[in-house]
Amino acid sequence: VLTLEALGDAILDACLLCRYETAMRPEALRWQEWFDGQMAKIDSGLDALETRWFALLEDGFHAGSIAAACALGYLDFRFPEKDWRNGHPKLAAWFAEASERPSMKASFPRG
Repeated sequence: VLTLEALGDAILDACLLCRYETAMRPEALRWQEWFDGQMAKIDSGLDALETRWFALLEDGFHAGSIAAACALGYLDFRFPEKDWRNGHPKLAAWFAEASERPSMKASFPRG
């Protein structure tokens, strides 16, 4: 569970770095290759959630599940153009179900 939590946190860390690069750094100083590298880390993490860690992800709602759900929710919020669901059908279905939990609904960002 703690390894799954660390994976969710790592995905979110890469998301935040991408967000800072596009929202905080002046456009003239942005580094596309670095941004792409962070996105590759996100993609790699999503692939790991879909395959290696999926059985644990869906085995209860624990710290690892919460971290993964937060990372996926942040992707939807800050990077709506990223089609992370394509190629991750199990993860997409899990997140849709997890998003129906009252605790998740109460914590979604509101714009």
